[in-house]
Amino acid sequence: MTALIRTLRHLRHGPLKRFAPFWRLAGSAYRWLQGRIGSRSTVASRIGPYGPFRLNGRFAFSNFEQWGERHNAGFQVCVEACRGRHCVLDVGAHIGLVAMPVASVLAPEGRVYAFEPAAANRQFLLGHLAANQITQVEVIPDLVGDCEKTGVRFHEMDGDAGMNSVVIKKDLDAYQVTEKNQVTIDGFCRQRRIHPEVIKIDVEGYELFVLQGAKETLTTKRPLVFLSIHPGQIALLGQTTDAIVELLHALNYDILDPVDRSPVTHLEMNEYLLLPREENRP
Repeated sequence: MTALIRTLRHLRHGPLKRFAPFWRLAGSAYRWLQGRIGSRSTVASRIGPYGPFRLNGRFAFSNFEQWGERHNAGFQVCVEACRGRHCVLDVGAHIGLVAMPVASVLAPEGRVYAFEPAAANRQFLLGHLAANQITQVEVIPDLVGDCEKTGVRFHEMDGDAGMNSVVIKKDLDAYQVTEKNQVTIDGFCRQRRIHPEVIKIDVEGYELFVLQGAKETLTTKRPLVFLSIHPGQIALLGQTTDAIVELLHALNYDILDPVDRSPVTHLEMNEYLLLPREENRP
């Protein structure tokens, strides 16, 4: 069965890629069947070069082996930056596509704090951690923002989705509005008495708010930060990417391309490495 799935996955994303409409229809049918029968089967899959990991059968034909291409180009750089580290924050952990590879390269006593407010994503994340016997990841159900409060409106899908957010820009009917407890990185780190060495942030437009709630941590702990930018959602929240650039410069962080470390002055939909300025001197 594993060999068959691997072959179909190769065909789907390789020589028969041109039949995308058929594959989308077949994938929808497969996931519908998985949901109807309540299957708890898992499949082996690499996430980029890491693994293999046991993933929920729903993701049998997902092309995670190529994870890290296009706008996820900073993925492998992020994971390698966590190698041998002791404390990592994964803000917007989704189903564990970063948290699991990071856990595999941490120091033996290292820990990942994975924040995932969306209920469906969190269930997949917890299932994946259990299936792979990963004990170094602690899942936090709270939203992360600029202040601590309750009742924050949050849009989420019933199934796995990477677009769950405080604000959404399309397909409004596909989401339900829920309310979440919100924490800050600063408050969380003070409460847990932790010193994050790497922070990954992928929050679909809430980037500025997360960074504002992390000023103390960024000023005193100086972690590396891997930041995903979503300009459309940022604008819908009444913010700008320029405001993010200004805040990071005020905190003495350089904004770099994560692959070649070239300096960046204008933020687009992409991933960026935020490097404490004192670590970027020749």
